[in-house]
Amino acid sequence: MKRAIGRGVLLIWTAGLIACGPHPNTLTFLDHQNAGDKAFIRGDYAEADNHYRLALAEAEKGGKKTPLVQVALASLGTNYLAWGKYDQAESAYKRQVAVAEKVYGPDSSGMLSPLLDITWLFLKQNRVLEAEACNQRAQGIISKLKEGERKEAVAEIEGQRRRIEQIKNQSSMKPQRF
Repeated sequence: MKRAIGRGVLLIWTAGLIACGPHPNTLTFLDHQNAGDKAFIRGDYAEADNHYRLALAEAEKGGKKTPLVQVALASLGTNYLAWGKYDQAESAYKRQVAVAEKVYGPDSSGMLSPLLDITWLFLKQNRVLEAEACNQRAQGIISKLKEGERKEAVAEIEGQRRRIEQIKNQSSMKPQRF
């Protein structure tokens, strides 16, 4: 579900671009994104990285703070997370959050996918406090949305919240050394 939120944003945004006259690099961007996605699905993270970087370069030709840049950064971050390159994933996800804040606004529904992405990274690393902060921010955004807009993200945010609690409970059960 995590990738579906970001992909949904991409599809809606791309449809709008095509209707309004796309940036000349949009089709090249999509070619690289699609090739990256195919490589990612095959587990070829190095090839996916190459295509996602090319997609990011194409997206940045339209400006450093655009929805296409945000989508490319999400793909890079997800690829790095799966590849086990957590520092690079964190860098991509933090930049994704910053871009989304500029594009959509800090309290908009457009922030949900970037916040969910970086929360999963923090959970993967057992960085509970950071995961919890991002999860709470996402919950705050959801609480302001209309009921119909909430459904998809609520389940994922609740799943993250449960995982945060699991990690907290596991770490509180470990014997402490004095």
